Amino acid sequence: ISNLTVKASNFNLINSTSVDNNMIYGKAIIAVDALIEGPLATPELTGKVTVKNGTEVTYVKQTIPESLKEREQLIEFVDMDTISNLLTAKTSYEAELARNKESSTNALLQYNIDLEIEENAKFNVILDPATKDELQVQGSGQVSIGSNPNGDVTVSGTYNLKGGSYQLNYGPVKRKFLLQDGS
Repeated sequence: ISNLTVKASNFNLINSTSVDNNMIYGKAIIAVDALIEGPLATPELTGKVTVKNGTEVTYVKQTIPESLKEREQLIEFVDMDTISNLLTAKTSYEAELARNKESSTNALLQYNIDLEIEENAKFNVILDPATKDELQVQGSGQVSIGSNPNGDVTVSGTYNLKGGSYQLNYGPVKRKFLLQDGS
């Protein structure tokens, strides 16, 4: 059984450059007031996290090529003598998915976090690293994030946009769209 209280203010969660980590970088400052309790195999995390002013984080969406293994799962070769079982039998891909889901829910962290985002926290998302399409947002929010033992995640709340932009780069077309307060 665990019982751990975590409290911090102005904690530097992320403080890196794109050279350090090309997927997520920048500066993320948070305040935390959380409790971790329950068995070590399936702990429960509850509390409040505040993303503080001064935060500016960039996330780069990674383009992941399909691996050969993933492509193999799209086509399954069957023996024509067993075609009558095809409608009722699980494919090897379906069986693997069921095994993965079962094993992933056996030791799952459950959490219920109230996330507050202060008004001057900035977030950038590079949607396409090749073209440099980028979304930038700034605003405040109150969001509840939770999970349960079966792995379902819930996110609800509001994010009030203060400003931002979307940089579109499509061949010769390069245009910056400004996001207005409240849009």
